[in-house]
Amino acid sequence: IFYDDCTVEDYNVFIPNVFTPNGDQFNNVFEISITGGMLERGFIVNRWGNVIHDFHPDDLVWDGTDQKGVMVQDGVYTYVVNIRAAGSATSDQYHGFVTVIR
Repeated sequence: IFYDDCTVEDYNVFIPNVFTPNGDQFNNVFEISITGGMLERGFIVNRWGNVIHDFHPDDLVWDGTDQKGVMVQDGVYTYVVNIRAAGSATSDQYHGFVTVIR
């Protein structure tokens, strides 16, 4: 007898709306949590529309730095992510705001 577990995880996406990258070991990163799906594309922009961070399927974390490694200022930043549920032919787009507080 062969047993294959064909259980498909429920499709869930959790995107926080605030984090505090201040080095206190609590809530120091912005992390997207995906179950039952996969990131296709994602990025964070500042208020002028400049991309300051790109997400990749194996890297769903932002530490509060820009692409040059400089810590961003306190404030509100916009994220856009496209996520495809397992077995789906299309992706869902999520967009919103994340607040950085030090």
